[in-house]
Amino acid sequence: MVTELAGIDLGRDYTIGETCALLGIHRNTLRRYTSQNKIAMAVRKADGKILYRGRDIEKLVYTTV
Repeated sequence: MVTELAGIDLGRDYTIGETCALLGIHRNTLRRYTSQNKIAMAVRKADGKILYRGRDIEKLVYTTV
């Protein structure tokens, strides 16, 4: 099974900044994609950080190409 594709570790969670860097998009674009259910937030930690799953990022890459 492939666990890494295009520099995205499918088993890892990424911060907003890391997700934007991987996708090459602005934070506002990521927020819009999230509100449009194009990508799901993985975890809202107790400290308020939002994370995105690597597999969800990969899925977004292939649905927006």
